[in-house]
Amino acid sequence: MTLSLYDASVPVFASMIRNMRAWLDKAAAEKDEGALAEARLAEDMAPLTRQYQMASDTAKNAIARLLGETPPVMADTETNFAELRERCDKTIAYLESADRAAIDGAGAREVVLRFPGGMGYRFTGADYVTRFALPNFLFHATTAYAILRNQGVSLGKPDFLQHLGMPEQLPEAQIELVQPIAVDRPGVDDRHGRIGGPTRERTAKRRLDQRVEGHVRRGDRYARAALQCPRH
Repeated sequence: MTLSLYDASVPVFASMIRNMRAWLDKAAAEKDEGALAEARLAEDMAPLTRQYQMASDTAKNAIARLLGETPPVMADTETNFAELRERCDKTIAYLESADRAAIDGAGAREVVLRFPGGMGYRFTGADYVTRFALPNFLFHATTAYAILRNQGVSLGKPDFLQHLGMPEQLPEAQIELVQPIAVDRPGVDDRHGRIGGPTRERTAKRRLDQRVEGHVRRGDRYARAALQCPRH
C-alpha cells in the first residue's frame, strides 16, 4: 500500500496541533501562563507563543501551497493560552477542510519558497512535504514541548504521542522456529557431536531457543520503556 500525500501531511499536522493544544491545558494547571508564554530554550530562540505560531504557519501554508491557494491569514498576535488554543482550533479546521483528492494530486506541483535576498528553494509537492514542511513543523512542535518541559511542566512522551491513545492488549507473539534437519553421513561418529549428529542438533536448537527468548525479553523491555516511561 502506497502512503498518499494527504495521509503524509494533513493527519500528521492536525494530530500534532491537537497534542500541542492539550499541552497548554496541562501547563496552565501547573504553572503561570504569562511566564510560560514568554519562556524560551535559549536567548536567541523564539518564545513559546512564537513556536506555536510557526507550527501553525508551517502546517496551513503547506496545505495551501499544495492546493495552489492563499492560506488563511492569522496575525501572529497571540499572547496568552486562550488565544493560542483558538489559533490551534482555526488551524485544525483549515487543515481538515482540505480536499483529499486535490492534495493527493499535488505531488508533482511545483512549490517555490522565496527568502529575503532572492534565495529560496524549488520543490515538487511531494518533496516539499517530506523534505521541508514536515521537518520544519516538527522542529517547532518539539521546541514548544521542550520549552514546557524545561519550565517544569509534567509533560512526557505519552503527551507528545497523545494522538495514539492508550495502547491495546496484544496477543502473545507466536514465533515459528525452523526445525533442524538431521543429516546422515556415512563414517561420521555422532557421539562426538559432529555435523549431522544428535548432540550437535540438540545444541544448535538450544542456542536458537535462547536467542529467541532473549529477543522476546528485550522486546518486552523496550515496549515497556516506550509506553510506560512517564517522560523523556
